[in-house]
Amino acid sequence: SILGCISVLSTFAFQQAEEEKKRQAEQQERMLRANPLLMADGAVKRRWDDEVVFRNQAKNQPKAKRQFVNDPVRSEFHKKFLSKYIR
Repeated sequence: SILGCISVLSTFAFQQAEEEKKRQAEQQERMLRANPLLMADGAVKRRWDDEVVFRNQAKNQPKAKRQFVNDPVRSEFHKKFLSKYIR
């Protein structure tokens, strides 16, 4: 009877130890997968807009040349200021 209880307790302790090892291994694996710098395969998650058709459209368009206006109310700075802070 005592030997039976001891064997049951040792089996139970062994099972708990195995479950704890598995849980720790899974946690370690999750931590390694969470950090892309530690990934062994080097695969990086792609951005959602990597394959978008209309990407970087404004790169090739020439910038509008600034015109000098001798009136502070009609200057480009004043127009931007009004549109940003007043309207």
